[in-house]
Amino acid sequence: MKKKLLFISVFLLWNTIASTQCWEKISAKNGQSAAIKEDGTLWTWGFNGRGQLGDGTTTNRNAPVLISSDTDWKTVSSGYSHMVAIKQNNTLWSWGGNNEGQLGNGTDIDLYIPIQMNTETNWKTASGGANHTLAIKTDGTLWAWGSNSYGALGDGTTINKNHPVQIGTDTDWLSVAAGNSNSFAIKTNGSLWAWGDNTNGKLGDGTITYRITPVRIGTDTDWLEINEGYLHTTGIKQNGTLWAWGWNAYGQLGDGTLTNKAVPTQIGTDSDWQNVNAGGYHTVAIKTNGTLWAWGYNSFGQLGNGTNTHSSIPVSVGTSSNWTDIALSYQHTIGVNSNTDLWAWGYNTDGRLGIGSNNHRNIPTSVFCANLSTENFSQSRPFILYPNPASDVISIINYENNTIEKITLFDTVGKKIKEQTGNTSQINIHDLQNGMYIAHIVSEKQNHILKFVKR
Repeated sequence: MKKKLLFISVFLLWNTIASTQCWEKISAKNGQSAAIKEDGTLWTWGFNGRGQLGDGTTTNRNAPVLISSDTDWKTVSSGYSHMVAIKQNNTLWSWGGNNEGQLGNGTDIDLYIPIQMNTETNWKTASGGANHTLAIKTDGTLWAWGSNSYGALGDGTTINKNHPVQIGTDTDWLSVAAGNSNSFAIKTNGSLWAWGDNTNGKLGDGTITYRITPVRIGTDTDWLEINEGYLHTTGIKQNGTLWAWGWNAYGQLGDGTLTNKAVPTQIGTDSDWQNVNAGGYHTVAIKTNGTLWAWGYNSFGQLGNGTNTHSSIPVSVGTSSNWTDIALSYQHTIGVNSNTDLWAWGYNTDGRLGIGSNNHRNIPTSVFCANLSTENFSQSRPFILYPNPASDVISIINYENNTIEKITLFDTVGKKIKEQTGNTSQINIHDLQNGMYIAHIVSEKQNHILKFVKR
């Protein structure tokens, strides 16, 4: 009896601890947001017109939605209409808009759920830009794909690529930041490099000339972090100083002026900056003491200081001193504190704040930390494939009794395998080889994409 009571107590304690696990890593861009919880689950919310939320639909969500029941997500980065993520096994996954090859799977077909980009297991970090993606492998090589307007990929051309291409032959790349038709990277020696669109001097090389290959920005070797907004760029050096350059019409550089800067310009004299992120026309940063600061455009409250007044210098956001990470979109901001609580503020059309409504907020507003529920995940979809895996025939569970018009099967690189038309409740997969496939179900109300395994 004592052993039974001990087991129950341990189980309840574990369950309580598990339920308190909350937000860990965050990303935001354009009209959508994404976050990984401490339990390794992936959640998204906001605008979903191209399937960039990855929940199998194109329906906007104003609260976090669980993306699959996988618990091994390591990083996630949101582009303008797509997302890329890396799992703990260093595989790379992508989904959403793919009109310019930004998913990197060799096609131009949008994907509504995360699909592994290739079979490689050596991806270290990835960053989604407007319509292109940058990534670094574990061997330190740099790769890019997608839209190549203004040379954003850095391969010496302006031709789009729908699959990863290596940029140069160097093996000492440390971090990347994909922006709006331009790109940034830091090497292991602390040097900063940029390429692509250079409107308003946002590359920082002192010109407004676009670059189709990486060019070094200055001679400093102490860059720690770099982040690219819509038309301006921000960075932090290893000594804790804050730097910004590019377009400055709303004071988003934070130097007290509205003058554009074509080279990195130090913002103030403080040397205790820890993290910075650039949005559309605003910037938010965290100091080493955990305090939050913001500046630039503020018409929708994206600075989070309770006003809608622009600021050309950093202004404090609230009195909390436990902020650990921030992520900015075009007109909204999300942040995480040391309690793993997630907060959001700013423009909220399409539900991009994740607070359960579409109302704008000019102060940080809590985003509910939902518990993992496979049951809720399953029932959030109008169709379920069962059994999965399957060997000969897979059945379609049609929760809403939608009339199915067509089902198309693709392999994991987007190649069309077979197609069947008409309202049906089964898919014949007897003739397929063993492996993972994607079923694109077209019904009277919406399109839906699901994964299944043939074995």
